[in-house]
Amino acid sequence: MLKQLPIISFALLAGMNFSLANEFCREASVKGSYIFFVQGMSAQNLPLAYAGMLVFDGKGKVEGVAKFSNDSEKAVQGSYKIEKSCRIAVDFPGFEKVTYFTGPTGDELVYVVTTGRTIASSAKRVSRNNLLALKP
Repeated sequence: MLKQLPIISFALLAGMNFSLANEFCREASVKGSYIFFVQGMSAQNLPLAYAGMLVFDGKGKVEGVAKFSNDSEKAVQGSYKIEKSCRIAVDFPGFEKVTYFTGPTGDELVYVVTTGRTIASSAKRVSRNNLLALKP
């Protein structure tokens, strides 16, 4: 019986309607400062790691800064759009587009990239306000 629980739970989640997500998942749900880390492999199949902060304005704009394991640093600015299914399409011009996933409250973000490089990331909101002014 216990071995069947994950299958049953997944079946329930797969069939559930997204009314709760539809109510909360919008640009304003993702607002504030988020800390994140990334680990994986580069396009050259070398280990890759970096950490940083993203600041979402709740209206479709995002900026961030990351520190890489090779001691370099990169600042980015872009835009985002959140779908009713709680998928967040983030576009940083000059970089690949990334799709994040979040819950209805927008407190945490996750994503995986498998094109060109393989990385996984998680971000957690540390502030609902835009308290951090990111300067490149």
